[in-house]
Formats: sequence, C-alpha cells, structure tokens
Amino acid sequence: MRSFICLLLFFLVFENCSADTLIEKCRAGVTLSGPTVLGRVISETDIPIVGVFAEISLPGIRAITVKTDNSGCFVSPIHIGKGDYPLSVDIKRKADSAVLVRIVDRCNFNSNNLCEFSSVKIYSPNTVYLLPFDGDETNQVFMSRQFRSALSKHFVNNLQELEGENVIRRLKASSKINKFVKLKPPSLKRYKDSNSHDFEVSDFEKLEKLGGDLNALALISGTTSLDEKSNMLDMSSFYVMPDETTWSLDDRLDAGKLKNMIMLSRKLSPQWTYYTMMAIAKREFTEASASPNKIQNLKRVKAYLQAQRNQLDSRGSFKQNELIDLLCEVRQALGERCGELLLSMD
Repeated sequence: MRSFICLLLFFLVFENCSADTLIEKCRAGVTLSGPTVLGRVISETDIPIVGVFAEISLPGIRAITVKTDNSGCFVSPIHIGKGDYPLSVDIKRKADSAVLVRIVDRCNFNSNNLCEFSSVKIYSPNTVYLLPFDGDETNQVFMSRQFRSALSKHFVNNLQELEGENVIRRLKASSKINKFVKLKPPSLKRYKDSNSHDFEVSDFEKLEKLGGDLNALALISGTTSLDEKSNMLDMSSFYVMPDETTWSLDDRLDAGKLKNMIMLSRKLSPQWTYYTMMAIAKREFTEASASPNKIQNLKRVKAYLQAQRNQLDSRGSFKQNELIDLLCEVRQALGERCGELLLSMD
C-alpha cells in the first residue's frame, strides 16, 4: 500500500496500513465502471465511524463529498480519464465543518480503476472545552486554573466511585473473554482561539458548529454574576453536546473560596458529573452499536448508567430523565425489556 502524507488537526490520527479485512468489507458489492475512490473511517479501537463526510478533490474536477455508511466506508466514482493524478481526501464531521483529517496522495488510474485508502483513523471525542462566560471579572474566575482543576477532579472522582458500584464490579468479574475496559474521564481544556469572545452564550447553532469542528465531547459556556452583599457568585451554565442536546445547570458559590480548588470541587453541582457521564454514555452507545463486540460494549454502557443512577438515587439530587431514557435504549438494543418496574430492580 502506498505511503500517505497526513495532516493532523484537533487530536486526530491517520494510520497507514495494508489492505485487510476492514477495507475488504468496503470493496464488497462495489461495481467498477470507471475510476473510483474507496476508503474507510474507523475509531482508535477499529470501530466504524458512521455518518462523517469525505470530500474528495482531484485537479480539473469539482470536489465530491460522500458520507460514510454503516460500515464506515466511503466510495465514489470519479469522472476522469486514465492517468496518474494527485488527490486529497478531507474527513469532516459535517459537510460544512472544519477538516478533521486531510490525506494527500496520488491515484494511478492507468492500469487500475480503484484507488484505495485503507483505514483512516480518528479519535473519539473525549475533550470538554470551556468557553468564556459573560460576566466581567467573574468570567476570570470561571476561566481560572482552579475551576478547571476542580471540575477535572469532579470528573475523575465520579468515575472512580462508579467503578466501586456492585453492578460494575460484577461485570468486571464476568468479563473473561473480552477484558473489561474502564471509561476514561474527559480532558478539560480552555478554548483559547482569538475568536473565543465572538460566541454569544445563547447562539447554540454557532456553538454546535464549533463543537463539531473541535471534535469535542462537549462545550461549556454561560453567564456569571456576583452578589456583592453576600459575596456569592451565581453561575448559570450551558453544557452543549454537539449534535445531541444542550443542558443547563446552576451553581451558587462563595466567592471567597473560589481560589481553593478542593473547596470549590466539593461545592460544584452534581449535575456537572451527571451531564458528563451522559455525554460519555451517548458516545459509547453510538460506537457500541457499530462495534464487533457490540453486546459486551452495550453491557458496559448499561452498567455505568446503572451505577450512575444508583449513586444519584442515594443522594436524592435531581430527576434523571435523560439517563432513564438512554438506559431504556441500551436495554432494548440488548434485546431486554424496559419499564419502570424492571428499572427499579436493577
């Protein structure tokens, strides 16, 4: 297989490898009536990435955009004559979003009508980006290292606590053939581009596009205000999950304790970890559905959701409608029944 020159953007990786069973799935059923470009987009764990766009460009023809199918494959006939041509393929989340991976190579159609790109590999979104909040000097508090550290600690502690729940411990013990893999807490990064202040808190369409361009698990923004009499900081936050949903949550924090990361972490709303777990679970559910180890991966998603629900139930925090709905979807994908009584017996 030819070598590729790969330009990597937004923490994504392209791997060059020889034709294998993965690309053979894409070849199946393809009828070659002329020059054709074919390839496959997969995750870092070799799971097909469904519904991303491949924009194929050759000199002298208009760029062609095709979408990956349920096997992560993209294929397109090219209306061009025999010859050896430079070619580029841009992988995007949406047709109009930023380029995630760009592959530059040559296709020789003199003796063969098929130009293949073996598995293009991209990482699953696992970064939460912080955007500036509205609110003068209080915005500096939100964007501070102390806040990011407190929120990161929140994410790590939550997953560690979930792994201590019986439902996950039982799944670990029973995972003998396919080793149980823990979920990784997302990284938390400040969005530092010069245009970061151009985003209105309520402009969810623009935030959605930015999230797709960054291949983000989620974006966080919102507004803050300081009650000078009580010295309490009120934070109204938006948790934007690209192509999924937007959640809102509120915190009221003692401004005098905001520089203490440990104290701040203890005071943050449990909804931060709840929504983050939901974002991770939604991503895992989507990828599990296309995985060769579908059942095992679905069982893992189910166990984490059950563990999260059990923890929240024990603290009596808030309603968990999103979690219950997703848990039902996972149950149904496993061929199980879903109902209030069944859920209460987990």
